[in-house]
Amino acid sequence: MSSPPYDLGRLLFALLLRSHHVSKKLAASIGLPADELYCLAAIHTDQPSCVKELTQILHARGPRTSKILGSLERKGFVRRTLNPEDHRREELALTDRGCHAVESVLAACRDVVDEGPGVTHVQGLKGVTGILERILRVSDLPRRHDRRLGVEGGEGWFILPEGD
Repeated sequence: MSSPPYDLGRLLFALLLRSHHVSKKLAASIGLPADELYCLAAIHTDQPSCVKELTQILHARGPRTSKILGSLERKGFVRRTLNPEDHRREELALTDRGCHAVESVLAACRDVVDEGPGVTHVQGLKGVTGILERILRVSDLPRRHDRRLGVEGGEGWFILPEGD
């Protein structure tokens, strides 16, 4: 016998399983691998002040984050500059090309919602948005859930292992 919380959990789990496929398709639409899209999204959404903060948001190791940033920088999506007050820190920013790429992905997401059945009503979208915002507060879950789901530390973006 199911209940609304159980059904929601089941649907969220299904969404989790399918999200990697969707991420890869969205990333491919702008000519990037999924982990580079995650990095762009994190810079756009969370606006990290330095590479170390981005590494924590992505739940990645420092060398992996540096490799992704290097690739995005060579492709013209991201700019790294030295912090004028602390030359040991790099500041991160999206270039015009990076901003355009993020806007393109957001537009694709809006198109999915606009074309989707039954969720186009503003109040319905606000309700779904509220639920998703609550779900994104993963750090509110007890630590045992984090380990079971394979998520380190709670909130933020998730970088896949190389080669996936």
